[in-house]
Amino acid sequence: PGSSRTLVLLDGAPMNKAAGGTLNWNFIQTGEVEKIEIVKGPGSALYGNNAMGGVISLSTKKPEKAIEGKARVFGGSLGTYGSAIDIGGSRKSGDRGYYWNGNAFYRQGDGYYIEPEETRDEYDSKVSLDEYNLGLEGGYSFDSNNTLGLQYRYYNGTFGTGDQVYEEDGSWDRYRSHLILGSYKGQAGKYALQARVYYQLENFDRQNESMSSSNKYKLSDTESVKNDIGIWMNASRTLFRNHLFTAGLELKSGNMDALQQYRTSTDKVDYGGQLYFGGIFIQDEFNIIGRLSAIAGLRLDLASFKKGYQNVTDPTSNTGFIKDTSMEFDSESWMQLSPKLALQYEINPRLNAYASVASGFMPPKIDDLAKSGKISKGFKLANPELKPENLINYETGINWMPFKSFSLEPSVYYSRGYDFQYFVATGDSVDT
Repeated sequence: PGSSRTLVLLDGAPMNKAAGGTLNWNFIQTGEVEKIEIVKGPGSALYGNNAMGGVISLSTKKPEKAIEGKARVFGGSLGTYGSAIDIGGSRKSGDRGYYWNGNAFYRQGDGYYIEPEETRDEYDSKVSLDEYNLGLEGGYSFDSNNTLGLQYRYYNGTFGTGDQVYEEDGSWDRYRSHLILGSYKGQAGKYALQARVYYQLENFDRQNESMSSSNKYKLSDTESVKNDIGIWMNASRTLFRNHLFTAGLELKSGNMDALQQYRTSTDKVDYGGQLYFGGIFIQDEFNIIGRLSAIAGLRLDLASFKKGYQNVTDPTSNTGFIKDTSMEFDSESWMQLSPKLALQYEINPRLNAYASVASGFMPPKIDDLAKSGKISKGFKLANPELKPENLINYETGINWMPFKSFSLEPSVYYSRGYDFQYFVATGDSVDT
């Protein structure tokens, strides 16, 4: 889940949640992935949020035969077993027709101890796994240039975290996620068009129990709901013979509402907020002269944090508050400009050299914008004025293919990051 500085796309839809930039990799079945494309280095000039260190784009398989399918069962060590099924079909007459696909996946495992045997105690348990997901997809091609697609995905997974004191299942995390994605790819005159609209919902539940070295028992429940909705549109056209010009728009929002309640004390904390993003981008791919070509891109993002809140009821030392607290945070906004320029020279068909400079950013997390509370090394203060982390990357290299199935791609780069976010001790006590 620590991939908030790398943007992950599934059939063009961002999987990173606006609330914190993280994603659930188990949402994606490896067997349904047809292609993985990787953009190394910052990609925010085109993709915006979270494309700070790079972009990973996954494309799923589409059925080609009238009816096709596969099924498998598997098993392994640590009591792991599961099954998967995939069935679909395609019906086309010329360039017109439809396709459909359905899949299901299940996996369970007893897990393993993450604590070494020499330091393990009676409260350590195995990190078990129990998960399943379902997917439905369909699409229709009106002709060779225009296609509509729609897909729905559901995931349910429970993970033991390795601690058990009194509760039968010990400590665990549970994810229940939904994804709806609609897409259009088409041609209107001389313009190539793409559009995607998506909605992602994640319900996260956690049961956490622990026993301290002084034999103090803690048990708490956490519930959070994260919603992400967005739309991406772009149009491309060749201008002046050798310029491929692309312009686009992205609008999206993400919110989180979370509740943490202790069952061994009276503490109750709920918090949340909403992040809104709007971005416009342009890109030009063109030939400068002879074998020298370039890509120039620029994106402007506007972001706003709204409806931030936190309420603390009946606090004790577990949460660190002195009395009941209710906070509503002021709205905050910021703007981000992300440029990119890359040059490439083709020495021969098997050898080219390139140089590039690009920028990327990662927006702040709602958890940091709106949640104050006790952490392992002190007391964390919410900061609704946080702005994004940034990275600028300078790179040069060559792509050489001396043989048909062998390539070398050495490169040299320098990356400079700034406005990185981390905890700083203020010297204050909780009272002040």
